[in-house]
Amino acid sequence: FFTEQRIGMFDRDHAEAGLFRARPLARKPGAVEVHSFHDLFPQLAVQLQVGRTFRVLVNGNIHFISLSGMILTRWPFLLRQKYNRAGENDMKEDIKAPIETERKWLVTHWPERELKLLLEQEMDQGYVSVHPTVRIRRESTIFSVLPEVPCQDAWILCLKSSGTLSRKEIEIAISEEKYHEIEDLIGRPLIPKTRRTYLLKSGRHLEVNHVDAGQPTEFWYAEIEFPDPRSALAYDPSEDGLSSYLNHEVTAQPGQSMGAYWEKTRL
Repeated sequence: FFTEQRIGMFDRDHAEAGLFRARPLARKPGAVEVHSFHDLFPQLAVQLQVGRTFRVLVNGNIHFISLSGMILTRWPFLLRQKYNRAGENDMKEDIKAPIETERKWLVTHWPERELKLLLEQEMDQGYVSVHPTVRIRRESTIFSVLPEVPCQDAWILCLKSSGTLSRKEIEIAISEEKYHEIEDLIGRPLIPKTRRTYLLKSGRHLEVNHVDAGQPTEFWYAEIEFPDPRSALAYDPSEDGLSSYLNHEVTAQPGQSMGAYWEKTRL
């Protein structure tokens, strides 16, 4: 397969042959580089006759495409896109999970200070696994002043690595139907919680959560997210007038995660 060959290219109305040429990359064994000889068609479909599965980097996004026999697929192209076999490690350095960095405090009530309320959300969450974290959550936004967070329901599948201050986190929006299928698989009562998000004078967001309200094990906690560990560790709650409210930090304390709470109360 890895010999220079023509690839037939098609736009939505008619076929154009020979607009792209594929050839092997000497510096990356197993990779194919695609060169464009025409730039008139920003939205194209590719027809390939190969029996391979490729991991495709297109406009910075990863796509998995199975090329069994002849297949027609469509996506926007840039010039000189690189096509790589699935399972090869030559693109691994380009794929990084987002990192969440936040500090956590136990609290006993909503903030008493006058803080601007940005969001109020009702949530239910449950765990397929705690080590590593594989979690579902329903987020029902009932109040929002943020245009990017409308008042509606969302269903999210979340994966997290181990860690305390910083953790890798991937969130994937799923359908309500898929959410309930996973809920059924979990087979345990989900954890309800109410979250209110406030704007602090420093510009940071304070998220305060009331968990399992009315239950003997109910508790409150607050979190602030930071862009990196250095800024997180440098932060002093007194900057936002919260030294008395945020006085019981548990960021690095074992057993204080929601996953640990799930294990204590649901398993």
